[in-house]
Amino acid sequence: FGEFDSALVYSKEAFKWATGFNPMLSHSLMLIKLDTANASEARKIMEAGTKDFRDKVPAELWHIVDNLERVFEGYCRADTSFVIEALQKFLDESDNKSSSDILELGILLIEKGRFLEGKKALEKLLTGEYETPNAFRQLLDAYYLGRACEGLGEIQEAKSYYETVLEYWGDADIQLKEIVDMKRRLRLLTS
Repeated sequence: FGEFDSALVYSKEAFKWATGFNPMLSHSLMLIKLDTANASEARKIMEAGTKDFRDKVPAELWHIVDNLERVFEGYCRADTSFVIEALQKFLDESDNKSSSDILELGILLIEKGRFLEGKKALEKLLTGEYETPNAFRQLLDAYYLGRACEGLGEIQEAKSYYETVLEYWGDADIQLKEIVDMKRRLRLLTS
């Protein structure tokens, strides 16, 4: 396609074929998360998606899209605290919680140094209805749980998360940044 970021290019191409408000809402959020320079394009898609949502869904469910708009605005403003509040509100008011949304909330809380809250959010992903068989997601869950434990001074628990992941992923052909960071953190914790 002649552009450098192929993931973004292919996503834009795929979006042309997507229909309905859900792909519009998801696509606008993905665009803004990738780069706030996409705000103008993403905002148009978000507005179309929210209009479509409100046209098709009963008013008593509009709080869903209201909260998604808040998350979107937080990302547009690069305001992590606002995104955390909006995601928390979204999850609190949703009957259909997504493990991806829980993961996103947990990661943001940990990145902001709110380790205990982040750990509590991510622990929901370990067992039960939000647990996933997806190996990459399990890697992310364990990586951020390890970071939360580290931040809380729970060194043995942090090491356990890192060691478990590295047992399976430590010699991967492609060293993801999380793997590289886990190895570094584990080295520091054991020295």
